[in-house]
Amino acid sequence: MIEGLRPTATPSSTKFPIHNKQGIVRTGAFDSQLGNLLFSLEQDAAANQVFSVTFVLIHVSKVSTTQQTHSMRCVVRTPVCILEENPLCARLPQATLGRIQNFTFQTNLTGSILRVSESKKLRVHAISEVSQVVNTLTIVTIDLQANFGMLAGYRVHISGLAGSSLSGKDAKVLTAVQDRIRLLPNCSCTTFEGVNCDCTATRRSTIIDQFRIWQPDGFLGDPEMDGDLPVTETVKGTWTQSSGTLDVTLKAIIAVESAWKFSFMVVCKRSALEISVPLISVVDQAGNPVINQVMMNGTICQGAKSPDFTGVFIEEDSNVLSAQSNITLSVSLASPLVSLMGVGAKLTISGLNGFQTSSGLR
Repeated sequence: MIEGLRPTATPSSTKFPIHNKQGIVRTGAFDSQLGNLLFSLEQDAAANQVFSVTFVLIHVSKVSTTQQTHSMRCVVRTPVCILEENPLCARLPQATLGRIQNFTFQTNLTGSILRVSESKKLRVHAISEVSQVVNTLTIVTIDLQANFGMLAGYRVHISGLAGSSLSGKDAKVLTAVQDRIRLLPNCSCTTFEGVNCDCTATRRSTIIDQFRIWQPDGFLGDPEMDGDLPVTETVKGTWTQSSGTLDVTLKAIIAVESAWKFSFMVVCKRSALEISVPLISVVDQAGNPVINQVMMNGTICQGAKSPDFTGVFIEEDSNVLSAQSNITLSVSLASPLVSLMGVGAKLTISGLNGFQTSSGLR
């Protein structure tokens, strides 16, 4: 029995779930009035064997200054003669074997629990972006960590996002993607892709209309693919264009103090003079506030950088006259490059005078 488990909002239960990797304990009886948890071992525990049990208690709704002493009382009930330890027990009368001997000992536990000293809050609520170039695509990342467990059905509300969806419209459903690079709307039909290229008008329209979410831990939803195209409506949430507001609903539980993140893509269409402060809040399944609106650490789309190269390098593997040479161009830009028609970029290399292709084209 573990004593002193109070104050708690956990209701009493005669089938209180207890987790133990060794399977020694599975359930117990919890008395919320007394703060006692009683359980029995379902398997033998050898002398000096260390085992742990884990159970869930709900904190009270207000700050508690009550100091409880957590102790553990153990009652060992065992026959006087244990057959597994002494084969000679088989020769003793049955009445002797039936006698039970109790050993009771008690000790205080090290540590303290259920001392509520802080309210629910987000320890980390940061926002960042990969590009600050106006009128171009950028990937936005939200980093979060709460001092409490966030349950499935909780809704995270982020407003003041200074950007636009690719379509410039609201999105009533969101799309999970498996890889971060799939946030970008890539789709092209070049001569190198041949007849197998699938970038029809319908496909391009689907890509433009999708509001994609990448989350490495899958707390918001599992990505699905239709060929190489992410399936729409795999994340419960909305994007509201007019206010720059994103709502996402948790599909899985996020453990207390667990760091998690998700990313999405917007088009930065505001200038540095149009300051917008991102705000975040959390509500429960019924819409009741869990975390009131707080300012996020960081901003997006507030830079005034112009599209430019951040790195350019060209090299060849041969400088022999009239010999074939492989030329390699290495490029990096201040904003993402995509291949979607109407959005994608075209690269032009000039100054290659005096060269011809292996087929003879100049």
